[in-house]
Amino acid sequence: MYNSLYCNELPPPPPPIFYAIKKFALASPILPVFPKGETVMRKILLGCLILLNTGLFCFAQEAVPFDEALQDTLHYLSAKIPDNSTVVALNVQSDSPDLAEYVIDEIHAYTVDTDLFTMVDPQHLAPPLSGELSDEMVQTIGEKLGAQTILSVTISYTDSFYRLRVQAIDVQSAKIQGSRTVTIVPNQLLDSLTGKSHNTATPGELKLLYLGVRGGLSTHFYTLDKSYWGDGREASVSWSGDFAAQLSYQFFTHFALQTEAVFMGDMLVTKNGTLASFSNATVMLPLLAKFTFYPRLFSFSVFGGAYCSIPLQAMTFRIADSDYEYNYSAPFGLILGGTMGIKLGPGTLFGDIRFATDLQATGLSGPWGDLDVYKRNMLFYSLGYELGFIKRGRK
Repeated sequence: MYNSLYCNELPPPPPPIFYAIKKFALASPILPVFPKGETVMRKILLGCLILLNTGLFCFAQEAVPFDEALQDTLHYLSAKIPDNSTVVALNVQSDSPDLAEYVIDEIHAYTVDTDLFTMVDPQHLAPPLSGELSDEMVQTIGEKLGAQTILSVTISYTDSFYRLRVQAIDVQSAKIQGSRTVTIVPNQLLDSLTGKSHNTATPGELKLLYLGVRGGLSTHFYTLDKSYWGDGREASVSWSGDFAAQLSYQFFTHFALQTEAVFMGDMLVTKNGTLASFSNATVMLPLLAKFTFYPRLFSFSVFGGAYCSIPLQAMTFRIADSDYEYNYSAPFGLILGGTMGIKLGPGTLFGDIRFATDLQATGLSGPWGDLDVYKRNMLFYSLGYELGFIKRGRK
């Protein structure tokens, strides 16, 4: 089949400039294609992707509501402090006096409920305490009050969340008996105590447009006309490095339309008497309906839609150690997937997993006419970062 169709009817090989263009496109760091056999590189990249997604998931587990964080911290420290000890809460550092007072009241309430140790109120000192205390002053005051343990509390605030740190310190030896640091999710209670009201709104309530980029890998599973192109046993699966830019418009808190440009490559090796390969680069243009939910600082999305594709270069057909360039038609198809993200800095760090399937075959145009080459089922795995622009009202 190949001898009669290609070897006698193919035009002369293209000039050297075509080989230079093909070499540049296939060597591009944005569109790397890993043919079958380069398992080490694939495993390294997949391992990095899995580790990054695992780290994202583990980090997301740390943030808890304020009351829960304080109760868990005190419960943890109560196991570190000897029973029947006298404890005093000193040096509560916070930008909000109301928040500092609330923390002290909660610590006192916890000791009354648990009856594990005795709390001493430092406000009865004369003169009363004010401002930040040095370590020496804290130890001296603890001894004056007859306390065996001092609780030192610090509450700090960043753009996205609070951090609570509580240390239990032995008065006599200054040894740290226990220490706990917890990430706190902003909520209405913290808003009322600190006067910060912008932290509890979800991303969908804050922004109208979102712009993001992501990068990762995709696995391509090919099906082709076996009677014409061969059985595909040499490489019916290939890997591609992908890069994407995305733009979404948030119509409502939980609903958005998203469009993307996904740059990717294909490499298919087949055999029908003679070994042959097809390689090309395309940009996929999806339009997606996206539904997003915002538990605490996190976001979870599901989406679905359709895509079309645009060729970025001519398809390279290689047979008998010769390369030929031909025009081809890029397919359209359907996409279904989901994302998981966490607010990090001014934007959101997210992982994206999706499945895409071609509804139309990639077609090759040559001197013999137009022929279908293959259809694909594809799995994409990527990490990205997204920023929101233009404030919007609640809907």
